[in-house]
Amino acid sequence: ASLKYDAWGERPRGGQMTETVHYLLVVYVAQHQYPDRVPSGHVAAVTDRAPATTTEALQRLEDRGLVGYEPYDGVTLTPAGEEWAADAYETFVVLSRFFADVLEIENNEREALEAVGPVSPDVSERIASMLLSEVTVDPTDPPSILTRGSNASRPGSGDSGFDGS
Repeated sequence: ASLKYDAWGERPRGGQMTETVHYLLVVYVAQHQYPDRVPSGHVAAVTDRAPATTTEALQRLEDRGLVGYEPYDGVTLTPAGEEWAADAYETFVVLSRFFADVLEIENNEREALEAVGPVSPDVSERIASMLLSEVTVDPTDPPSILTRGSNASRPGSGDSGFDGS
């Protein structure tokens, strides 16, 4: 599934795309820690959003067929959401690495999170193959910005989620 379009073939715009990708990435990496359902409180904490805001966002994602959401039970990715999130995660890792290694941007994970939505998996693959050495994409070892919230992403804080070679 291309990240450029939602479940109905419509392209989310601006902040909507960033929000969609952020929520899906958080659920994607957290499902390894919470195999049944990811608690919505965990999603709220990592995205630095109020519980009510997170509930609304998860309900919108459910309406789009990307997650299954049960109040008080948590959230799971649907097959379409899983595919979308896997593509987004790979793109996030490549962009984060590109921003750090090639562009030397200090807050590379935050910038990658903001940029991941509009970048297609094809563009991400081209960046990785042409400009980067081997990139390891392992959702069981995600960067801190997807596990501890946006305040956790500081230069030198935590694992980056990819091979630094």
